[in-house]
Amino acid sequence: AAWIEHPHRVVNLPGAPTAPNFPLYSGFINVNVYDADYNIFYVLCEAIRSDPQNAPLVVWLNGGPGASSL
Repeated sequence: AAWIEHPHRVVNLPGAPTAPNFPLYSGFINVNVYDADYNIFYVLCEAIRSDPQNAPLVVWLNGGPGASSL
């Protein structure tokens, strides 16, 4: 697959034995609201199926006592 190179593209995952074999992006988006700067964290994992419109979607946010979630 010919994926677009982007500064937020994740090319390796520390501790993982191999690089992701799918387009994965992660980073911060700067938002200026009421003269204040905020950064929103995002993760984008693109579907690589032939019909991405019908690909299943799973969102998993992990957190709990002593561990924050997104």
